[in-house]
Amino acid sequence: MVDPPTETMDVLYAKWNAPFAAVFTETANKSVTIQAASELHRHMELDSATSVLEVASGAGIGSLDILKYLESSTAPSKSFRITDFSPAMIELAKQNVNPAKYEFPVDIELANGQDLVNVTDGSVDRYIASFVLQMAPDPEAMLQEAYRVLEVGGIAGFVIWGRPEESGWFTILHNIEPDAVTNWNNFYMGQDIPKLRETFKRIGFSSVLAWTKLCVAEKWSAARHADYVASRNPKQDKDAEAAFYAKVLQASQEWLDSGKPIGLETYLILAKK
Repeated sequence: MVDPPTETMDVLYAKWNAPFAAVFTETANKSVTIQAASELHRHMELDSATSVLEVASGAGIGSLDILKYLESSTAPSKSFRITDFSPAMIELAKQNVNPAKYEFPVDIELANGQDLVNVTDGSVDRYIASFVLQMAPDPEAMLQEAYRVLEVGGIAGFVIWGRPEESGWFTILHNIEPDAVTNWNNFYMGQDIPKLRETFKRIGFSSVLAWTKLCVAEKWSAARHADYVASRNPKQDKDAEAAFYAKVLQASQEWLDSGKPIGLETYLILAKK
């Protein structure tokens, strides 16, 4: 079993309000994690939404996908609030999303998903939070806030990490150098989906659905994946670098030879109030 993360809000803030925000956006969000986020959006009935709240928006890559649905929405009035707790991410979101382009209110603002002080009870009909619930220091507080701000009949959507045995994007490196995968604990929540569904129900959600989605990082080339891993994990000398690269290359080839792409398995979760 994987233990839950132990990072406090201060630690998470220091990580995400830093140059890593831009690195994550370019190396993970734009090409890999957006795959699960966009699939979640596809099932959230956004074409009839009137008030959408996105928590932990990051650089707004998923926000742009949500906006495509809202632009074609048949709702007579609609609004979209894009939020993140990291000022660095909010600045990136403002660079990527232009609110003036849209004929309905689009706001980009700082917010803590565990304490949405500026969002009133029952004020949104769609709540979206991708890749954050499993790293939240207090996930129950986050779920309680999601339930509070949703109107009756509203839909909350989440993406969390899935199972490590299906997630070569992290597992290949973890099997070689466990300490190099500093966010391995993010897998803990996806190991017991029945327990997670029970938590949703206990908080008050009337219906909870969960299913898997693989975010594919590499389909064909073990060398390409080894190049990526090596670039993210530099070594002190050329001999160590060569030995590390050879291990990653072999493990990547073995993974692909098993008939599975290298990626991150996720769970999509829909919950209705």
